[in-house]
Amino acid sequence: MASFQYMASESEKKRPTAGECLVNATCKVLDNVMIQVHLDRASAETSRRLGAYKVESR
Repeated sequence: MASFQYMASESEKKRPTAGECLVNATCKVLDNVMIQVHLDRASAETSRRLGAYKVESR
């Protein structure tokens, strides 16, 4: 029979540090910015192909 140091309910749950939380939040924001830039470019390209001369910016 195997001997385990901790039972499943006794395992240590490590909370992320403030620095790790900041890095994760920064990565999420940058990912969202990159997605928005990609969508803006795709929208402009679609408008151009459909014959629009200028797409209004937000």
